[in-house]
Amino acid sequence: MHSPLQRQDIAAQRNYTLSPSCVASPLAFAFIIHHYILNITMKALDDLKRSLAWRIFPWTRLRLELGPGCTVVLRNRGDFLILREIFIQREYDCFLERIGPVSRWLDLGCNCGMFSLRLEMLAQQKTWPTPRQAVLVDANAEALSAARDAIALSQPKTQMQLVEAAVGPKGVTHIDFYEGKTSHKSRLSSLGSRGKKVTRPVADLEALVGQFDGPLDLIKIDIEGAEAVLLEHWGSWLTAHGQHLLIEWHHPEQPGLSLLTKLNALGFTLIDAASATGEGEAALTAPIGTALFAKT
Repeated sequence: MHSPLQRQDIAAQRNYTLSPSCVASPLAFAFIIHHYILNITMKALDDLKRSLAWRIFPWTRLRLELGPGCTVVLRNRGDFLILREIFIQREYDCFLERIGPVSRWLDLGCNCGMFSLRLEMLAQQKTWPTPRQAVLVDANAEALSAARDAIALSQPKTQMQLVEAAVGPKGVTHIDFYEGKTSHKSRLSSLGSRGKKVTRPVADLEALVGQFDGPLDLIKIDIEGAEAVLLEHWGSWLTAHGQHLLIEWHHPEQPGLSLLTKLNALGFTLIDAASATGEGEAALTAPIGTALFAKT
């Protein structure tokens, strides 16, 4: 997401630990990775990428206990990038603080579940009211498997449901989906030799909303370019159900400035945005970034 907001070293503020049930990893390599996790700064992760431990990482099946209601499972190297964005740089936190207590949310593009587990961690720390509900959607089977294991380990107070599906056009039941070598690169558009083509069901978003006990507080959207499809085919659905939208845009499928135009037309107002080019509307000129919108 490349946000300049709240980039900080939180190693001294968090008690990150490596689960002793780190299976299928030689003790020496587990110790090396444990060293990096205990010193979980940006530099430490960069050093890890250059280490021998990085090469054997896919076989380690790491589990990290990050706080109340939040244990994450890392299955591939790309999960470290998600860990860095959400728990080290805390790139979503500044947006979530603008929303306040969240009781019901839909996580489109949940990947390995870290966003929802971070939100659960905040909910427990801030004693947000219960009951809470969340539906997590992703088309990558490996990512959903990691999310399922992480939720089981975390034992969140929020009721979390996982759905294997892609965001696609209305009226389409299945769609081609391309799984990247790391789950965070998976998308609807072809990855060429860097991806594997699979077929996935298309999410029935109306049906998913019907599973909640009340109106949604938040729809989080990080679907690697498919946000353009969502806006084209599900615009009225967003207007009907989206109190707050936390959305990552991806050029060229969905440039940031046209995202603003489209969501304004659907009745949403930009609250804030962040990217490598700055904050607010200035951020929207970047090829990728994150924005928070609220229903007008």
